[in-house]
Amino acid sequence: MSGGQQAESARPSPIKGKVKDESVWRADWWDVYPLTEQAKRPIAWAHGCAVFFAHPSLPLVICRILSTGRQFLIATSLASGYQPPTVITTSPDGSWLFAYFPSNDDDGIGCIWKRGATIEAWNLREHWPFPRGAGAVGTAWLGVAGRPWKLNSNGTLDRFPPSGPITPALNPSLLVVTEAMQVNVYYLRPFSAGFKVMSCTLTQPNMTHEGHASEARSLPLISGHSRMCVRAAIGSFPNESTVIVATRCRTYPSDSTKATANSSLDFTAPTDANEHHLFAVSSGGRTDWEFWSEESMIDFCEVNLKYDGAVLHLFTLPMGSIHHPSSHLISLDFVDTQLEARLAAPITGSSPHKDGSKPAGKSFSAYVAAAFLDFTEYSSMGKSDLLAISLTRSSQPVRAGQSPWTIQKLATRDFPSRTLTSIIAHAPLETALKPCLYAVLYNREGIASKPKHKQTAMGSISALNLVDLSDDPEWDSSTIYISAADAGTDFSLDAAVSPNGVLACLSYSQHIAVQSLPRRKSSQDVSNALSLPLAVAIKSKKPINDISHVLRHLSMSRSDTANLLCKTLGILVAGSQRGVTEAEAMGLVQASVELYGLKFPRMQLEFCKNLREKELFTRLRRVMVELCSMAAVRSSFEGCQDDGSYDLEAVWQLTNLSSWVVEFLENLMKECLLVVQAVELNEPEDSMVKKESADHLSISEAASEKLTKISHLLNEPIWLHLVHPLALSNMCTTLAHVIGFYNHVVNLTAKAEDAQIARDVLVDAVQCSGIDLKLLHFLFSECLTEINKQPAGEGTQMLAEGRTLPKLHDQLYQMIQKLAASSVADKSRLFIKPSDLVDGLTQLSLTKAPVRERDVVTNSVLITDEPAMTCIRCGGRSLANGNGIMGSHRSLRWGSWEKKWQTRCICGGEWSLDAIAKAMYKQ
Repeated sequence: MSGGQQAESARPSPIKGKVKDESVWRADWWDVYPLTEQAKRPIAWAHGCAVFFAHPSLPLVICRILSTGRQFLIATSLASGYQPPTVITTSPDGSWLFAYFPSNDDDGIGCIWKRGATIEAWNLREHWPFPRGAGAVGTAWLGVAGRPWKLNSNGTLDRFPPSGPITPALNPSLLVVTEAMQVNVYYLRPFSAGFKVMSCTLTQPNMTHEGHASEARSLPLISGHSRMCVRAAIGSFPNESTVIVATRCRTYPSDSTKATANSSLDFTAPTDANEHHLFAVSSGGRTDWEFWSEESMIDFCEVNLKYDGAVLHLFTLPMGSIHHPSSHLISLDFVDTQLEARLAAPITGSSPHKDGSKPAGKSFSAYVAAAFLDFTEYSSMGKSDLLAISLTRSSQPVRAGQSPWTIQKLATRDFPSRTLTSIIAHAPLETALKPCLYAVLYNREGIASKPKHKQTAMGSISALNLVDLSDDPEWDSSTIYISAADAGTDFSLDAAVSPNGVLACLSYSQHIAVQSLPRRKSSQDVSNALSLPLAVAIKSKKPINDISHVLRHLSMSRSDTANLLCKTLGILVAGSQRGVTEAEAMGLVQASVELYGLKFPRMQLEFCKNLREKELFTRLRRVMVELCSMAAVRSSFEGCQDDGSYDLEAVWQLTNLSSWVVEFLENLMKECLLVVQAVELNEPEDSMVKKESADHLSISEAASEKLTKISHLLNEPIWLHLVHPLALSNMCTTLAHVIGFYNHVVNLTAKAEDAQIARDVLVDAVQCSGIDLKLLHFLFSECLTEINKQPAGEGTQMLAEGRTLPKLHDQLYQMIQKLAASSVADKSRLFIKPSDLVDGLTQLSLTKAPVRERDVVTNSVLITDEPAMTCIRCGGRSLANGNGIMGSHRSLRWGSWEKKWQTRCICGGEWSLDAIAKAMYKQ
């Protein structure tokens, strides 16, 4: 025995269950070995706030709502005999969900769900059998990813071209790689009753077309052995119609080999190792035990989906393979490195012609990263290594049967003291930045945390350069914390990045954990780090739940939040000749509802300095919701208007909206009158002091001093309705619609008797309001003319800060004075309602009368007994179902407008079931 072997044998080997030093935790080989056994607990982050992951032991998909931490099960009709899902994926737009469930002794099954109105409503659309040995391994969605936004080197936001094949309206189109080295494309044609499927093999050039019968293939055989795909990655790139599939296979004995091996057993004969062999010796001197393992090759295949105007065609063309001696592949992913070049290059395809020749195209390159874990002996922790592969396509034409691709190793790296469990491709939002890899690394030993600490640091997520796989010096790593009781024994099995790229979710054997991603060292400030993702989310109209989740755990004051929103607006405005569009401004308002809102009670109870700060956050959220409501009301009137008249089938719905607008204007006028009254009461009581101060100060200085004293009143968020051009324009236009609808209903003839009751209700609401709507509209129009003269940047800054700029206080106060001094308001009817007098006489009570809750969409009074949907962003409730029915009336125009809000609230938030959402707001 050599000295090295003696030293190794003298070293005490770890024993499972051994008591460890309480001050140090240490991982053992059996804690990491499940990674090599293709242990899969998939995880998928949906378009919104939902994270889907597999149940640890049952054939179920669990959904967790990020903002609340609540979980629910996705409904399935699977009987016993199925295993937990090994593949889970959601479409980029969040409308579809697919999961594959392997069977214990039968065919596996793949299920696809379509999302309903609420985040809990997932309806099983179809399910497909996957033959044994041909289960799903990898998936990708085609044609539903949209066109992402990126920040160019010149500082402007541009849209990328679509990724992958350009196909007709397929909703959706799902590409599935199976264990049998076959690619299946499931697609749903418009007006089609069910999904269709096309299949091609990945092992040789193949072509099929729509309508051609596709049969599930068995495992491909090589020298009497079966090759089964155990890992697959699918890459699609902007401005490229080509989809690249990378696969890794494992060799298993075929049925005939098993029968031969079993027939060689003779338990009655004497055992002789020299005469009887359990398995035959294969060529090359390797036994079947050695051959039945994971192959040392990574195979690549080009997949193309074409549409000729009538039918779809599916092409596959193998590209080649690359060898790597590591025996266990644990993670595989594609990385796109040509972000800037994709914007200008024309879309080219590379599918073969009918004669098999390959057309000339532009040069193309992409990268693939592969993580491996090898165990040379079971007493060691195994070796983690990372491989970067470059794929380059030549721009020169090639002959038939010849691949234009060049595949080569780019870099390798070992991690001797840490264990690599997952790699995550990171495509930066700035095209000028080089892409990098996120590596999920765990330490093999460490210092245990103190008993009072529930978590301890066990690893980190590091950003790596693609060129040499070294740590990128421009990025900081993100620490991975885990329960102190699980330190050294629990390693993540899968990872997923949030839709806006600011968080990662790691799945463990029994739970999942949300983890922050590395940040650039130049963007350690929260506003610098999150302003670009927030701007891109607003441009893309995506939810910002992951961004708000980061802010939830930070001490964000009003100034911090305003700084973030200002920088976001700066990105949206940069390079734009027309400034911020109305859609972008409303997107920022909707984001402000989430950042300032009651959705995160901890942000207001723990991080607010005092009660005044909490109340300010509440008022900010309320004003932002009012801005969204006013824009929605305006669009509803426009949708129900035709040639100056309004749809009388929606008379009750429009009456409810008009009543809400009148009530809102009453509150605004009350605030104006109260501000003027407060200024008058704060005048100096000593007339002599007042006279002396007037002698020493000029008129402008006196006015400035006066504005300084009431600045706290003019900084209230409610004045955004008067000083912001978009808010005032929406309010002025909506008021014009209310006046027009009122005149239209009042002048109804006797033939329209169905609307008589609604007319009486509307007349009472307008005439008893205490404000002159026509005169108020005239004054609003004059104010809007003055407001539109201010620079565009001032309006966007006010929207971000949620208050009036100090230099506009004088103009704001003049507007308030004009409204208060006019004859718009009848103060007696404005502050004292007839219903108050009646209620005071007939219904004397010591308790405060409950406030009537209104539907956040239709603004009608909610019936408390009926189940409603609740917005998880603003907390508003709604019964809107999109059918346009109220009583015996059905308005198609109103129904079309209601359908806009079936899956989204007016503030942009997602709907949740009433019971769950109510519990959320009670916590």
